Amino acid sequence: MAETRYQRLNNSTARMLSKALEEDPAGDLEPLLHKLCATYPKLRCDIAERHKKKRMKLATQEEEQKQKQKQKWKAFYLESLPFPLPPCAIVFPPSSYVRELLGVADKTSPSCLSEAVVHHVAHGRTIWEGLSRSVVQLGDVAVKVGSNIEHDEHELLRYLEEHLPDLPAPRALGLLTVGRLSYFFMSYVPGNTLEQRWPSLSSQQKMDIRSSLNSILAKLRSVELSPGAPFGSLAGLRLCKDLRMDITTSSVPIYNEADFNDFLLSRTSSRAAQGYRRWLRSLTKDDHRIVLTHGDFHPRNIMVTDDSSGRATVSGIIDWEACGFYPEYWELLKALNTRAVVDTSDWWDHLPKCILGYEREIAVDHLVEQGRI
Repeated sequence: MAETRYQRLNNSTARMLSKALEEDPAGDLEPLLHKLCATYPKLRCDIAERHKKKRMKLATQEEEQKQKQKQKWKAFYLESLPFPLPPCAIVFPPSSYVRELLGVADKTSPSCLSEAVVHHVAHGRTIWEGLSRSVVQLGDVAVKVGSNIEHDEHELLRYLEEHLPDLPAPRALGLLTVGRLSYFFMSYVPGNTLEQRWPSLSSQQKMDIRSSLNSILAKLRSVELSPGAPFGSLAGLRLCKDLRMDITTSSVPIYNEADFNDFLLSRTSSRAAQGYRRWLRSLTKDDHRIVLTHGDFHPRNIMVTDDSSGRATVSGIIDWEACGFYPEYWELLKALNTRAVVDTSDWWDHLPKCILGYEREIAVDHLVEQGRI
């Protein structure tokens, strides 16, 4: 790293001066200082130039890797489609704007709609890709494409639009399927992820972002579960999800926190003694507020742009498929589930205040997690 090279140069320079003073404390340092003044700036420039070339090389390698991944995903995408294309199935009707973007009319046949969707997505700008899904930008629209897309998220975003219209979340614009692939259309949220921007933000900018996120989550958490309504997802079968290294979904709707805690403990290892299971259950509480929760609150799901003054601002929160009604500590617990032991980021010191204060619940969850091994 350049920082280390600069330190070595400064240490070497300091040693030369120190040695000269040791040999003759009253000696004339002008010749040495003149020499250092001539060579030191050049050495600094050499380090900076080497570092710049290294960064450019890494950036080129990263871009090449991204292009390879995009090509790999597009190959997977095209190979996943049957031929000839089956008629498009409409799960949630596409908005008029999406139809206009695809160049199709209201009465376009399902077969023609399939061709339009596949063509436009294949030629869109890939902004994120995974092993079996991707997000493609088509103008002001983002399309989540894949074989394992949660259809519930479309209804969740509709719920947010209706009950929290000012919340900076994508707007659901339709969901279609072609063969085994789903195409979830939503409004595009501009910017870079907070994960990308965080290291370059100043202390004040980080505090500003924290304040904005606190306001957003406080508004989200102000929506409490209606009496008699089930926990978890707001759509479909209304089930609860526990997203960790994998996803565990409740088999039936859950209507109280006691049953929710039993669900969390249901994956405890079969090797765990009954007494140990009872002890874990005795540590859990059944009287938390049940509030609307994002469920995957992480810098990669927070988008940031710069305003007219150059100040970083939150443009939106994305990826709401884990959203639902959960105990008030759940947002913090799910956020901390993604924290690695070796993670040195100070993001964890800037979590929104409204989700803090549940250290006991986090500690109990760690014990429950150990019981699953």
